[in-house]
Formats: sequence, structure tokens, C-alpha cells
Amino acid sequence: MLSKLKKVKHQQYLEQLAKLPQPAAGVVTLYQTESFRKALLDKIANAQRYIYITALYFEHDDAGRDILNALYQAKMARLELDIKIMVDWHRAQRGRIGEDASATNADWYYQMAVAHPGSSIAIFGIPVNTREALGVLHLKGFIFDDTVIYSGASINDVYLQQHQRYRYDRYHILNNTQLAATMKSFIDQSLLSSPAIQRLDQAHRPRNTQIKSLIKQFRHSLKSCHYQLQNNATNEELAVTPLIGLGKKNKLNKTIMHLMNSTEKKMTICTPYY
Repeated sequence: MLSKLKKVKHQQYLEQLAKLPQPAAGVVTLYQTESFRKALLDKIANAQRYIYITALYFEHDDAGRDILNALYQAKMARLELDIKIMVDWHRAQRGRIGEDASATNADWYYQMAVAHPGSSIAIFGIPVNTREALGVLHLKGFIFDDTVIYSGASINDVYLQQHQRYRYDRYHILNNTQLAATMKSFIDQSLLSSPAIQRLDQAHRPRNTQIKSLIKQFRHSLKSCHYQLQNNATNEELAVTPLIGLGKKNKLNKTIMHLMNSTEKKMTICTPYY
């Protein structure tokens, strides 16, 4: 049992976190993988200003083709629409296990770009380490104008329930202008501004050895990155705090520990790994 003084210190940490107001009516939880797929297609079709997608991978399969085709259709309908896709640099450039290594997701991105001249969709590879075995991109989520879809899902047949198979994840839709702008700003300033970040939808991509030093610099810079937001919410209202977890003693892990030590009656942990 924690002493009352220690518990108060944990609660104070949570109270002092910067928070953004979140209207309760702007929170929707989806309970089926198919509903998540439909929500993605709906948001893509109706986006007016920007679409930012971050995922571990964006697969060249039926589900991936459906989503990328929908993105190109949205872009052709509104050329001013800013569409950016961020996936893991290494994963996108290797074939799936048991398949021809030349048929990579990156090759498909380039083929789609060639097939749609004048409707450019930028697809970036994010290398969080010099080799895939040492670490991959786990910053996942979807931003559509003033809406954030929070999920750990990537884009492929299994995550989007195609061919009688599916992998269930969390699906929360947050309508929050400040949250969407904060997350978009983080991607623009902390990720895409780095010279280590390369386009995958182009014919010529640098080899890992050519950008190895840039990747190391980028990884080092990520350790000090965090979301830039002002505390616009009180502790008496529903609020949301975006957090980044990278490196030892990061703010996300600290917050989880403070949450655990502040719990009084019930704690539920949902995770695929422990």
C-alpha cells in the first residue's frame, strides 16, 4: 500500500500535465474492425484540408489498394488536399516473407505515383533506427482535418478485415481541432523536417548506408521530442493529453506509472504483449 503522501504526489503529476479540452460528444469508440475500415474510407472521402496517416506499414494487398485508391480519388477531386503518409522506412522496402523481394510496398507506391501524374501523394519512410531489427516506427494514427482516429492498426488485409481474417485493435474517433493540429504539427516539425526522412514513392531511394549517419542523428533528436501544447483544460473536465514514448524514462512511461499508483479501485490493462 502506498502512503497517502506518495499517492498525492502521483495525482499531482497527473493534474499538472498539459491537457486539451475534449467534448464528450466528440468521442466515438468503434467496436468492430469492419467499422474502422468504413470510418477510414468515409473520412478520406470527406476530408477538405489534410490527411495524415502514420502506420508501421501500408501493404500492397486488397485492403491497402482500397485505401490508397480512395486517397488518390480524394486528391484528384481536391488537388489542394494535403495528403501525407508515414510508414516504416525499412519495412516498406523489403518483400513479405516467402515472396519475391523485388515486389516491395515502396515499388508499389512509386507505380501508383506514376499512374496518377499531377495528383501527388507524398509517402515518407521513417527510419527510427539504422536496421529494422533494432527498432521500427510505432507512431500510429490518422488525422483528417479536425478529427483524429486513434488506433494501433496498420493498413493491410488483416487489420481491415478482408478475406475472413481480421486482427482487432482499438478504434477511437476524437473530434478535436486542437488535438489534430497538435499532432499534425509534431509530424511536420519533429519528423518530416529531418534530412533522414526520404520519399518512398519515387524511383530512386538512397541506400541505408548512404543515410546511416542521418538516421543516427534523427534517432538522437527524437529522444527530446514532445508534443507542443498549452494547458487549455481544467482538471474538472474531460480532457486529452498526447504523449510520446521513446527512450528510457520517457514521459509516456512516467505517466503510466503515475496512473497506476493513483488507482484506488480498479485497473484494467489491455495490451498484446507484456
